[in-house]
Amino acid sequence: MKLDVGGTNPIVTLTMDGWAESHPNGKGFSGFLDRLSGALADTPRETVLCRANTDLVLFLYSQFTGRTLIRSPRLPAASFDLDFRSARPEGAANQIHKALRAKGITTIEDGDKFIMVVPTSEKATAKPLSSGIKALSCESRQPELFPQGAFINFPDTELIKVIKFYGDLTGCELDGMEKLAALNGTVNFMTQTPLTTEECVYALETLLNWQGVKVVPAGEHQTKIEYENALY
Repeated sequence: MKLDVGGTNPIVTLTMDGWAESHPNGKGFSGFLDRLSGALADTPRETVLCRANTDLVLFLYSQFTGRTLIRSPRLPAASFDLDFRSARPEGAANQIHKALRAKGITTIEDGDKFIMVVPTSEKATAKPLSSGIKALSCESRQPELFPQGAFINFPDTELIKVIKFYGDLTGCELDGMEKLAALNGTVNFMTQTPLTTEECVYALETLLNWQGVKVVPAGEHQTKIEYENALY
C-alpha cells in the first residue's frame, strides 16, 4: 500500500497484513490496519516510512497500540525515516515509541484506553488521571449523545469549536465563552476505540487544559470557562 502524504518525498510505503487477531484490543477494534487484511500467521511484517511527519507516525502508533492519543499542542516538528519488521502490533508500537523518544517526544500510558503524548521536556508535568473519571453532573439534562460510545475526529480543530462541542457533550451551559472568541489554538484529537461520554469529557478537558483553558463547575447545570496564560 502507498499513501500520498505530501512533501518533497510524498511516498510512504506500508507493508502490513495479518495483525487482526493479535491486536491488543482484538479483531475489529484496531482500525484500518486490521480491516485491510485477514489474520495470517505471526510472521514478521515490514513497515517503511520515508520522511513521514509526526501526525502520520502518531496515527500509526495509535493504530498499533489500540489506544486514543491525547496530544500536547507543543509537540516538536519532526521527520521520520523508519524501516523495521515486527510479527505483532505491540512490537511495531515499541519501535515507534523509540523513534518518538529519539525526537524528543514522550508517550505516557493513561489507563487502558489513552496514551498521553508530550514533549519530553514536559514529561514531569503530564499527569495521567483517567483512573479517576467520574460521572457527569450535568448529564441528566439530556439523553446521552453516544449510548454506544463515541468516535471523534478533530483534525486541527479550532479551540472555540472544541469548547462548544464540550458543552453539547456535557449538557451544561458554558459561562465565559465571549472571552475566548479570539483564541487561536487548535486541537488534534482522534479516538481509536469508542469512548463513553465521561471518557470523552476527560480527554477534552485535558486537551483544553494544555491550551490554558480551564473548565470549572459553576452551578448545578453550568460550567465556567477560564483562560490562563500558564498552560500548566
